[in-house]
Amino acid sequence: MLARIHTSLLHGIEAHPIEVEVTFRSSDKSTLTIIGLADNSVREARDRVLSAIRHSGYRVPQGTLLVNLAPAEIRKEGASLDLAIALGVLASTKLIPLRDLDRLSVHGELALDGQIRPIRGTVAMAICAKEQHLSYLVVPPTNIDEVSLVPEMPFIAPASLADLTQTICKREFALNTITPDAPTLPGTSGPCISEVWGQQRAKRALTIAAAGGHNLLMVGPPGCGKSMLAERFPSLLPTLTEKQRLTATKIHSLAGLPLEGILAGMPPFRAPHHVTSEVGL
Repeated sequence: MLARIHTSLLHGIEAHPIEVEVTFRSSDKSTLTIIGLADNSVREARDRVLSAIRHSGYRVPQGTLLVNLAPAEIRKEGASLDLAIALGVLASTKLIPLRDLDRLSVHGELALDGQIRPIRGTVAMAICAKEQHLSYLVVPPTNIDEVSLVPEMPFIAPASLADLTQTICKREFALNTITPDAPTLPGTSGPCISEVWGQQRAKRALTIAAAGGHNLLMVGPPGCGKSMLAERFPSLLPTLTEKQRLTATKIHSLAGLPLEGILAGMPPFRAPHHVTSEVGL
């Protein structure tokens, strides 16, 4: 029996659709083969998936399982395909129904006990699922704050493979479309310019640069407050628009950086060292 599961993978900061095809054929020997230009982290999913399925209370019939990751010319990296492969295995062996699976975009790394671990880049994956007109996005519960930024993209956030299969079998798809909280006022989620005493000329220069969108060069001896002022410069800027928050969250999610300030609407601040190479920058 053939099962198809929709998912996506990151290439740069964008997500590209991937289709996981799983076919099962009864035989005297049990094997699970993954093809489709998969790297080592994806091929290792075989052991994680089979262990997670067993710990979720299912017994895979003896036979040959073939997993194809399409399109085959795109290199597949990372562990975010674990959950999609597991659903494909369960559906192809008739342990869960095939219905509704073509409406899901499935993402998540599996632990050996079936728990779903967080992944990076879920904002880009949510945008990709929305562009494919899929009905639901399946993500780890830790990534809820990120995917809730994508409007009109319902999502399911199961804690484990068993929870997800129960949802599919019972068809209990909740419409989780969280609207992010209103952004806080500038300066309330990070260092604020009002904390600086003195430095009136420098603060006026920062204010003019923020109002006019100008570049600013600060020159002075070590310890005079250049880095302190620069760190508080975002507090002078307006909160991020919805589009800007989505773009910034996509990049920070991919890099694994904290998202609290971005979700609160604070413009991001980066402080590369003065000896950073061009490649490092």
